[in-house]
Amino acid sequence: MAKSSQGISVAMDDAGPAGDVNIVELVSVSIDGIQCDTVEVTPRSHTGRNKSFSPSDTDYGTVSIVMRSQSYITEAAVGEPCYLTIADTNAAQTYWSGPAIIQSLAWRASVGELQEYSVTLKLGSRTS
Repeated sequence: MAKSSQGISVAMDDAGPAGDVNIVELVSVSIDGIQCDTVEVTPRSHTGRNKSFSPSDTDYGTVSIVMRSQSYITEAAVGEPCYLTIADTNAAQTYWSGPAIIQSLAWRASVGELQEYSVTLKLGSRTS
């Protein structure tokens, strides 16, 4: 189930034992460490001084989400794949849409009926 805050919408669907995570309040979202390797592709017959490079393997990094939820997310969800979508609330731009694995989970506090969680997901991951 998706929830939006400050113009950002996040949905974590099919999160294994956690099912669809029901996000009641989105506190923060951070995408870290997207990077790719580069490979030199300059032909051996090239006589110029400029070298040519091309992107190679890509590591999509991680996303950290702090949220409040009515669902109880347990340690059984860690290591489970899910389908993560991060978009703006007007659906004009999707920042990320694809597979992810729940890498870590921290329970922060009990505020009334809402539980606050910090979830880190490895982006672009799927189980074999």
